[in-house]
Order: sequence, then structure tokens, then C-alpha cells
Amino acid sequence: MKAVLLRVPGGPDALEVVELPTPEPLPGQVLVQAQAIGVGRPDVMIRTGKYKWMPPLPAVIGNEMCGVVAVLGQGVGREWLGRQVLGRHTTWAASSPSGKAIKDSTGS
Repeated sequence: MKAVLLRVPGGPDALEVVELPTPEPLPGQVLVQAQAIGVGRPDVMIRTGKYKWMPPLPAVIGNEMCGVVAVLGQGVGREWLGRQVLGRHTTWAASSPSGKAIKDSTGS
């Protein structure tokens, strides 16, 4: 999957499009095919190194996403397959601005 990666803070040229392994959903999780990623002020502050809650670097940029559930982890009901979902980075186990993300199907 493709992702926008930040290795060191800086200007827009600090962002790098990379290829990462597609994550596999664990039991109780789903894999989401991202359709749109929101880039907001927190992402800009992370890129410049000025965010109060800086993630450990390298980090994938993109705080909000919407997409469609593409793969089900063990124990997730089939009703989740194809469901449109919306989430913020704090609700995703892993995310990619142009690829896929894993979501806990319990909504937590």
C-alpha cells in the first residue's frame, strides 16, 4: 500500500510517498480501503515538528479518513463487509493516506 511518510520534520518536501506492507486485520478488526484522507492543522503541525502530541518518527501523515471495509478479521460479522466508515487517527490501529487502515469493529 502507499503511504505518506514523515521521517524528520520540515517543509512539504519532508513528506515522502512510500510503499508499506498491507496490514492484516486481527480478530475483531477490519481492513478499510481508504477513499479519502483529511489533512488538517494537526498534520501540518506534525510535519513541522510543532505538534504538542508528536508521534514517534517516522510517522504516516493523515489524521482523518473515510473508506469501505474490505477485509474482515476473525469474529467480525459479514455485515461489516462493504460498509462505508469514517474515522480519526485515534480510532485506527494503523492508517495510510492512500491505502488501507485497520479498525476495531467494536467502535472503540
